[in-house]
Amino acid sequence: MRRKILLLTLLSSLLPLAAQAQILSIHDLANDPKRYDGKQVTVRAFADFGYPHSYMLLQYRRDYAAKPRTDEEVARSCMEVLNPEILYRTQRERQTRIHRHVLTVSGIFVADKFDGGEGFSLGGCSVNNRAIVIEKLLRTDP
Repeated sequence: MRRKILLLTLLSSLLPLAAQAQILSIHDLANDPKRYDGKQVTVRAFADFGYPHSYMLLQYRRDYAAKPRTDEEVARSCMEVLNPEILYRTQRERQTRIHRHVLTVSGIFVADKFDGGEGFSLGGCSVNNRAIVIEKLLRTDP
């Protein structure tokens, strides 16, 4: 009996680690931003540096290809990366290894980058306030 209790205690302590390791999509974060706000998340998304390459978006790849048209579609399909420079050392690396590749990253999710106020956001994500502060690049796929 003691072994069972010890085993259950050990397994229940590992559950939060398993939850953190879950790979989320942009849609997962858009559907329930308050749930993830300020928390460590792992996200898999399509990376795009917007013209003139002064900001970076993570987008849901199929949405990027389909070119969302309504504000609601755009808001569900992307979020801004607040610190893209952490992902690359040179402009060449940015263009060849990051831009228009599928990335898996971990970082802190921000549900409202303007903290309730009004702000200005560049690019196609201008209709939402979601962003991520990336801590680590886990994987890059073409």
